[in-house]
Amino acid sequence: MQHIGGVGTKLFQAERGRLQAEKKAIEEEARRILIEVALVYKALQMQEGLYADDLPVGSIEQVVAGLKRFKFPFAPLLLKVEIGSLGDASDFRFFHKIKSEAPKSLQKRFEALKSQATDILGKLSQAQPPTQEKDYAPLKEQIDVKIFKTPN
Repeated sequence: MQHIGGVGTKLFQAERGRLQAEKKAIEEEARRILIEVALVYKALQMQEGLYADDLPVGSIEQVVAGLKRFKFPFAPLLLKVEIGSLGDASDFRFFHKIKSEAPKSLQKRFEALKSQATDILGKLSQAQPPTQEKDYAPLKEQIDVKIFKTPN
């Protein structure tokens, strides 16, 4: 019986590792979306003084942090994802690609990224790996059934 418990523990650890890796990938996607939204908004700010009072014109970190004012989905996403140090908008190829687009095109990009942010927030909220083996009881029962059940 001891061997069976060890198998369950190893399977739990492997699955927890897989779920943690999946969560990290989702966090990276969320980070990319937040940065792109900030870059789009910065490009909007730069166009003929549009949105000049809305967000800080400084570093991208400031613009990303300023996205909180739009509330959902950005405020909760910013609570779940660490952005880190980003530097200036000119450091991003994406910014050079979009900075001369028309305001209407930039607004469409902003709305599309907002929709992506909503989707990724849902995925990130669901991607919480279990922290203890007891949280994994349902899977362990399925494993035990598959290991010991004999075909009819």
